Amino acid sequence: MDAKLGTVLFGPDASEEKRKRMDKQAHETTTHETGLRLTGCQ
Repeated sequence: MDAKLGTVLFGPDASEEKRKRMDKQAHETTTHETGLRLTGCQ
């Protein structure tokens, strides 16, 4: 199982384009609301 913890998906040196893309992804998944996202499970 792979879990992502935290509400910010980009580093401080990320481009503006990446910041927008990752912020959109966070709002479309459980990352924004709970700070947790399960990304893979075998």
